[in-house]
Amino acid sequence: RSRRGRRGAHRFVSSEQSRASRTSLTMPKVRRRRERTGAMRSGPINENSVYSRPMHLDANQVGFRWRLQREMIRAGEAARDYLAMLPFIASFTILVQNDVISLGAAMAATSLARLCQLKFHENYNLFLNLTRLDQQYHDIPFDEEAENRSTTPRMPRQHIRLNTWSEYECRRFTGFKRHELIRLYTCFDLVGQTSANGRIRVPNGGGQFHNFHPEELFLFVMAKCRLGFTNLDLCDLIFGGQASVWSHGFPWILRYLDNRYETILCHQGLGRFASRFHYFYTQIERYCQRALDYYDINGTLTHINVGLIYLPFIIFGFIDCSVFRVYRPFSSTVNQFYAGSQRNPRYHDAQRAVYTGWKKFHGIKIETVMLPNGLSTV
Repeated sequence: RSRRGRRGAHRFVSSEQSRASRTSLTMPKVRRRRERTGAMRSGPINENSVYSRPMHLDANQVGFRWRLQREMIRAGEAARDYLAMLPFIASFTILVQNDVISLGAAMAATSLARLCQLKFHENYNLFLNLTRLDQQYHDIPFDEEAENRSTTPRMPRQHIRLNTWSEYECRRFTGFKRHELIRLYTCFDLVGQTSANGRIRVPNGGGQFHNFHPEELFLFVMAKCRLGFTNLDLCDLIFGGQASVWSHGFPWILRYLDNRYETILCHQGLGRFASRFHYFYTQIERYCQRALDYYDINGTLTHINVGLIYLPFIIFGFIDCSVFRVYRPFSSTVNQFYAGSQRNPRYHDAQRAVYTGWKKFHGIKIETVMLPNGLSTV
C-alpha cells in the first residue's frame, strides 16, 4: 500500500510528468520526452527499460526527486485552490459595490482578495521554480544522450536463417558447421511446433503472441549458448530488433528442449548406458595406464614409461558440480527511495535458498555426470 501511495504521490504533477509516470509503470522500449524541453527523463533502474537507461538515479537521488515532486504537488494544489477562490471573492466585491452588504464586509472582502492574489502568485512562482529545478536535475542533456549507446538507433531485425550465415559465421557464432546445425535442427523438430503461418507462436503473458521463425529461434539459442551474450548484445550485434521479444522466445525453447529430452538429460538417462559401464571403466583405466610426457616449469622434459598399474576404483564417469551465478531474487528493500534501507524480510528465505557461503554469491548448483562417450546427464 505504501509503495502505491508513493507512486501516486509523484504521478499527478503535470501532464508531462503524469504521462511519463504512466509509461514508466508499463516500461516502454522508448521513454517519452518532456514536452517543454524535449529531453528524456532520468529515473530509477526499476522504472527504465534497457533502451532508455543512459542515466539512472541512485537511492539518494530517488528520495530527493520524490521530495521535490511532493513539494511541486503541494505548491500546485495551493495555487489552484487560491485561484479557484478569486471568482467568489470578485462576486462578493460586486455585491459590496452595489451596497448590498456593509462597508466592513467590503473591506474584509478586499483584504481577502489581495491575500488570495499574493498566495496564488507565491505558490505559482514556487511551482515554476521547482519545475525548473526538476528539469535541471532530472532531464538528460542531449549531448549525454547522444554519447550513450542505448539511445542510438537499433539494428533492424535481420531475419537470420540457416542459409544466411557462411561456414565461418556458423563456426564462430555456434561452434558447429552448417551441416551439423541442419542435423541438430532436424532432430529438435521445431517445424512440428509451428502454426498455420509457419511460425512458432510464443505467448507474452499479456494475452498476445510473438511469432518466431523456427530457424531463427534455433540459431538464437545456439548462438547464446556458444557466445554467452545477453539478449540485448545478441540483438545489437547479430540478430537485430528488440531484445524484449527474445525474453519470451528464449525461455520457450529451453522449456521445449527440456520437456522433449527429459528422459535423456536427467539421471534416468544413465540407464540407457548401463550396459556400457564396464566398457567405460576399461577405457578410463587404459587412459590412466598410458605413458606420459610433460615439461617442468624450467622446460625440462620428463618421460614416464607407464602410468597406473591398475585403476583402484570402478569408475564409469565423472561428476561436475558447477555453480552458475544468478541475480539476487526479490532484491527489493523496505523503502526503495532511501539509501541504507533494510532488506525486505519476506524475501529472506528465497534469497538464502540460492546463496552459497563457499562462493559468497547467489547461484544455482547443477550436478552433471560426464561420460567418456562425450554425453552428460544433468
